[in-house]
This record gives sequence, C-alpha cells and structure tokens, in this order.
Amino acid sequence: PFVAELEAEDQAVQPGWAIRSVGEVDWSLERITEARRELAEVDEMERAAIERIRAKAEQLRKHPTQTVDFFSHHLRMWAEEHPEQVTSGNRKSRAFLHGRLGYRAKPLRLEVQDGEALLEWARHRSLIVTKVEPNMQLVRALFKSQGEVPAGCDVVGGDSEFYVQTKEE
Repeated sequence: PFVAELEAEDQAVQPGWAIRSVGEVDWSLERITEARRELAEVDEMERAAIERIRAKAEQLRKHPTQTVDFFSHHLRMWAEEHPEQVTSGNRKSRAFLHGRLGYRAKPLRLEVQDGEALLEWARHRSLIVTKVEPNMQLVRALFKSQGEVPAGCDVVGGDSEFYVQTKEE
C-alpha cells in the first residue's frame, strides 16, 4: 500500500487537468501552501531523525574509542620502557602479528595564529604575492552601460522566470 501511495504521488501532474478560473488559481495556491508546509514537516522529521542517529552513533563510539585510547596508551608506555624491542639500528618500527608499533617523524610546519602579524612580517621582507584579477564590479558596469561582452564571458539570464508566492511567504 505504501509503495502504491508513493507511485501515485509521483504522478502529481495529471494530464488533462487545467486551471480554468480565478477561483481555481487561488485553490491551487492553497494546495501549494499546504504542500510546502508538509515539506517543511518532512524536513524537520529528517533533521530530528538524523540527530537521533548521530546521538546513537556517538554513544556507540564511546566504548571503542575508550578501548583504542586505553590500549594505545599502554602500548606507548611499553614501547618507551622497552625501546630495544621496537627500534634498533635504522629500524623505527616493529611488526607484530596484528599490527605495527613505531615512531614517525612529524614534519615541521607553520600554523598561522595571527594573520595580521604575519602579513606585516611578510611586507617587511617583500614576501607578498599580489593577485591580479579583473574588477568584476567595473566589468559588469561596462557590460550594463555599453552592452559589451568581455572576452571569456557568456551572457546568461535576462529572461523572465515564473514564480509562485503563497500568502505564508
């Protein structure tokens, strides 16, 4: 029954049906208002269901996350107490039946904390890149006033677009 209901809803535009009076226009606007309200309710139900699923997933992640943290901590403690069991010579890690323990060098990197301070520092050292780009505000003004279409551009739009606005919008 539910599938048949969905299939019937997929055929919302009925061939042969047409608006024939001003009263039917208003009635149609009322139907659109109701349908948009229903769509908003469906969106809210979806949001609530997703939130419930996220909360449940977070709850389900808790124990495995604690397990990973617990064993990772103890493996690190063991590796620090027994470095000869993990690294020796050029070896930075050791393989086990179910995985590998080891050390990796983390590359040095910069993390910007104060963008303005960095910009000022870069200015004093001539480490500034100037981006060259067209001034689109002026390009659009020229197009609007003279009709000139700039190279690399296409003209889109300009035609009228039908819209439906209900009393609740």
